[in-house]
Amino acid sequence: FLTQLGEDYVVTVRAKGLTERSIMMKHVLKNVLGPVITIMAIEFPGIISGAVVAETIFSWYGVGRWLFDAAMQFDYPVVQAVLFIQVVLTVVSLYIADIVIALIDPRVRLR
Repeated sequence: FLTQLGEDYVVTVRAKGLTERSIMMKHVLKNVLGPVITIMAIEFPGIISGAVVAETIFSWYGVGRWLFDAAMQFDYPVVQAVLFIQVVLTVVSLYIADIVIALIDPRVRLR
C-alpha cells in the first residue's frame, strides 16, 4: 500500500488537484486490492484450522481440538479428513479470490 503512494500515477493525479480521498479510492485502492484479497484468501483456511493452539490451551472443543486428539491417538482417517477439509477450503477461497479480483480489476479478466 505504501509503495503505491510514491508511484508516478499518484504524483500525477495529485498534481492535477484531486483530493486525497479521491486518489485513494479511485486510483490506489484498485492496485492494492488484488494482493490484499489474495493474501486474505490464503490466510482464511489457516485461521480456521489454526484454532488448534487456542482450543488446546483453553480446553475448548472444536475442530482443532478434534484434530489434536486424533493425532495423539494415531487416528489417521480423522487427521486425513481434517486436512482434506483444509485443502478444500484453501482451493475454494483462492478460486473465490480470483473471481473477486477479476470483477474488481478488468486487466485480469479473460477475453
